[in-house]
Amino acid sequence: MAKNKMELDIKFMKQVLKLAEKAYGYTSPNPLVGCIITKNNKIIGKGYHKKAGLPHAEIEALKSCKEDPMGGTLYVNLEPCVHYGKTPPCTDAIIKAGIKKVVIAQKDPNPIVNGKGIEKLKQHNIEVVSGILEEEAKKLNEKFNKFISKQSPFIGIKIAMTLDAKIADTKGYSKWITNEKARAYAHYIRAGYDAIITGTNTIKKDNPLYTVRYYKGKNPYRIILSHSCDFDENLKIFNIDDGKTIIMTDNNNISKKFNAEYIFIKSLKNPDDIIEALYNKGISSALVEAGERLSAFFIQNNLVDKLYFFYGNSILGPGKSPFDLLNKRKLNNSIKLKQVEFKTFEDNLLVEGKL
Repeated sequence: MAKNKMELDIKFMKQVLKLAEKAYGYTSPNPLVGCIITKNNKIIGKGYHKKAGLPHAEIEALKSCKEDPMGGTLYVNLEPCVHYGKTPPCTDAIIKAGIKKVVIAQKDPNPIVNGKGIEKLKQHNIEVVSGILEEEAKKLNEKFNKFISKQSPFIGIKIAMTLDAKIADTKGYSKWITNEKARAYAHYIRAGYDAIITGTNTIKKDNPLYTVRYYKGKNPYRIILSHSCDFDENLKIFNIDDGKTIIMTDNNNISKKFNAEYIFIKSLKNPDDIIEALYNKGISSALVEAGERLSAFFIQNNLVDKLYFFYGNSILGPGKSPFDLLNKRKLNNSIKLKQVEFKTFEDNLLVEGKL
């Protein structure tokens, strides 16, 4: 019987995680949360948190119920909140609805919750089961988990390169290394981050938009780290009217002539200053899409949580490598990826892993 109950819990929690994913890219700085309510092992209600400021998943699920949820079981991938924010506590709504059992994937790392929601439910004689598909739930909300527990943004780096690890030919030409399907998936990744970080040279040379075009999602902030700020005003990034272009600089003598927000920090050479500025802006995650110099800076200073290496199907030979500026290492102390995953896009490959 216990095994059958566990199998049932896993079955419903998988559906909860799929529901949560529907809001991918829209809930930051809140987590992705889905919820299902069952009665007699049949789903009677479901919902997910659609956007920061809107009702939480538990409230959406309770509102959607086709019958009275009293005596039912509620499945949710993150511990229900117990505090007042932009919305009332979900624990109160669960208790009021007469739910008899709550199944949770992950405890909320937010210090103002972190077990208090579970404790309150238990105090009202509600059975609580936690840790069902916990690792899958933690991966889903890896950006939120770090931001809320470490008070620091989650940092990713995306690099597109040839099979022999070149990001451009000897003349700096790089379009296109990967195919359309790989580039579309790169936009999916981009949509899940609050911001893109890039540097002066990339903006000048590639004239990128850094918007989400091949996936239905919101545009991230576009943050240019630059001391000189000697850009052409006609660059694409300064002609997007969504208020999301930011110049982060340590140069107090520049004139604010570009269509951008300016963030002044003490030093662009100090990684702590950059990370602090991102956190103060409320950016919970940022994806570095830049040249070898800036990518190496983030890796060398241990700022990176996740790497996305897209490989096209070509071999270039001489060309520009994204890794030449990293400190020299021996094989026994080389940088190693963890939790490595592979995805293919016809003849292209993505290697994704955590540092």
